[in-house]
Amino acid sequence: MQSILIVGLGNPGEKYEYNRHNIGQRIVQEYGEKFGQGKFKINPKLSASLKTIDQPIQKVFLAMPTTFMNDSGEAVKKMKNFFKIKTENIIIVRDDIDLEFGKIKIKKDSSSGGHHGIDSIIENLKTKNFTQIKIGIKSEYKIPKEKIPDFVTSDFNRKEKKELTQTIESVVKMFDLIAH
Repeated sequence: MQSILIVGLGNPGEKYEYNRHNIGQRIVQEYGEKFGQGKFKINPKLSASLKTIDQPIQKVFLAMPTTFMNDSGEAVKKMKNFFKIKTENIIIVRDDIDLEFGKIKIKKDSSSGGHHGIDSIIENLKTKNFTQIKIGIKSEYKIPKEKIPDFVTSDFNRKEKKELTQTIESVVKMFDLIAH
């Protein structure tokens, strides 16, 4: 039976839960709540909160690392090795500050584009041979480079939250197609 690992990137803790940087985690959590039984459970050995969805032809592991964004690769490597998942069967959901707000871009075997969580994953897996689902969080205003960390760790505004609902639903539907 083939296995797929879908990882939503973000930072741990309530403080960051609704931040732009945590959109990957929000999408994976939404998918996990709509499909599959039970709740996400923290696995300290794998540095992640996990949920499994058993399908007739494959097993889908949903994961949200409990590490901070810049150390995401440690958790992804542990899960890959523990569940014996091929790197080409790993899907990473993450924010992209260079992509128009709410847009979705899927890339395989791609660079990090300056995303430190992806840098960590590439470094730990020693490959880029995984899929990235990038969710656009670009501001309508120019963000100075030194302000980017503050921007990505800030919450979405009311207008953005409304617009994001459709983006989240689109990715969740995409996962449902992948999983079946």
